[in-house]
Amino acid sequence: MIYFLAFVYFLVFIYGIKGFRCILNPITLFAIGLLLSMIVCIANYNEWDLKSFHLNTFSILLFSAISFVIGCLFIHYRYKRIKGTKDLSYLNFSLSKKWLIVYLIFSSAVVLYSFKYLIGTTGATNISEAAYINYRSNFVEGDSSLYMLPIIPRLLKSTVFYLNFYFCFILANKLANGEPLKNTILLILICIVSTLGGLTTGSRGSVFETVIYFIILYVFFKSRMNGFRNKINLKQLLKASILCLLFLFLFFKSGTLVGRDTSENDDILSYLSAYVGAQPKNLDLFMNESHFVHNIPGSHTFKYIYSIFVPIEPVYELSMFRFVNEYPLGNVYTGFANYYLDFGILGTIVFCFFLGAFFQYLFECSIKKTDLKKQYFSFKVFLYAYFAVGLLLNFFGERIGNLVSPNTLKCIVTIFVFDFIVRKFTKKSITNITI
Repeated sequence: MIYFLAFVYFLVFIYGIKGFRCILNPITLFAIGLLLSMIVCIANYNEWDLKSFHLNTFSILLFSAISFVIGCLFIHYRYKRIKGTKDLSYLNFSLSKKWLIVYLIFSSAVVLYSFKYLIGTTGATNISEAAYINYRSNFVEGDSSLYMLPIIPRLLKSTVFYLNFYFCFILANKLANGEPLKNTILLILICIVSTLGGLTTGSRGSVFETVIYFIILYVFFKSRMNGFRNKINLKQLLKASILCLLFLFLFFKSGTLVGRDTSENDDILSYLSAYVGAQPKNLDLFMNESHFVHNIPGSHTFKYIYSIFVPIEPVYELSMFRFVNEYPLGNVYTGFANYYLDFGILGTIVFCFFLGAFFQYLFECSIKKTDLKKQYFSFKVFLYAYFAVGLLLNFFGERIGNLVSPNTLKCIVTIFVFDFIVRKFTKKSITNITI
């Protein structure tokens, strides 16, 4: 079964690349992570006992993919596709060096205070130990308030975190459009400082997702310069592959930064295999057990929205670590586990149709020709890149529901207000790009 699923996801991946003019289309993003997981599963077929893969798991993985593609195509054929153009222009908002320095100092002060406060409240001797203590409090013991910052510093830290998406957007746009690296040093420092601030939670997730967000934007802007002609060559693929391997290695080693002991995981290949490929097997184990199910539809997928209006207790937490033949497989189950808990197999398939339609709508809006000549910062492009991170990582665990939350609304409002201020107080110039 797993071989057939890998073949299907390969076809979906190829169709996404060939059928759309931008490699970042929802079909490709949806398929690439799951295809990678399937390939890793095949490589560990005997060790992870994939021959016992159940029919219900096979069905949900197969028909959800088909349903997602149909949802994308349903929206796609209702939008007029942009045509390739030889001349693209955008408004270049030149943020003055003075204000960039001021913001860099401000963000650095906020992040350093957060580190200092966390070390002091946890009683740790360094930030790595403090981050791990905070991680256990947040994600293992379920108490996020124990080492929480006071209200004002917490609001400032949230502001820095949200605005990081704005500065990453500008940086990606500048670099993709040929801005010399020396002219973006301040922007790079701002993005690095703001991203590292996410390590105070003890989780590498926010850092990882920010990097993915930046890469998506950079590729998008490069595709825009090509008139969305979807040109891919072997040299680009080789560079991308090397960068991915380097990134995975750094991700593995970054565990020490947040207090994780990686000394027991000397076999980096086994560690990364389980990290990026064990999700389908974990999903299979999970789906063939009995679970607590709420009578409130979507209570697991959209728990952050529900928490505002309806107290939901208890909620089934997908946190159990899995082992097969003494091989550790982690505690992530793909996003389908939450959908299955909320809607069942048939409901998951239907939900994936609407999921595909939603992402295709965001994608079509982001690449409209009229949007390309309007402004340097585009909310349409930002929203697609922001949600695309969740779609890309949905093979790992549920990410899309996490994005439909009050934090997302706060992020959008913060960026909207900041962008309004930037437009009022910065000089504007038109930059023309000839392709």
